[in-house]
Amino acid sequence: MNKEDIKKLAIEQLSKETTVAKYFVTIDLQDEFVDRCILIAQQQVKKLNIDDEILENLNKAVDKYSKADLFEVHKLSEVLREIGCNLAYLTALRTEYAAKYSSVRFQSTGTSEQAKTREANEKVPELDMIRKILRHYGELQSDLRTQISLYKKHD
Repeated sequence: MNKEDIKKLAIEQLSKETTVAKYFVTIDLQDEFVDRCILIAQQQVKKLNIDDEILENLNKAVDKYSKADLFEVHKLSEVLREIGCNLAYLTALRTEYAAKYSSVRFQSTGTSEQAKTREANEKVPELDMIRKILRHYGELQSDLRTQISLYKKHD
């Protein structure tokens, strides 16, 4: 089976799944997607007090992915592992920021729930950004899993 056959099969299988996965498997658009991942991560590092090492590791993993052949299951599995480990660290950070967010919201002097939520969002923006990072890289992780599974099925 050549790359084009696998690509067509992957797109057929993914038509039932997310458009992000279809986008990711389409070889012609891969570089644009990876560049977007890197740009988002770099913007997030500049804005927040999130551990730079974790985001740097995620960027390195995306860079490894962009340089890996789409059909090298071993390399893709390594990238998947690196992303998973770093997302686990971010999940621990999310727990800390969630506690801060709840504390700010509880101690808020706002008169309505919306005012309390707004104040907490302003004082703890890291929580929202960590959620976005986790969601974004979670989608990337899911796409990598799908890609590896498809290749394993048809190898």
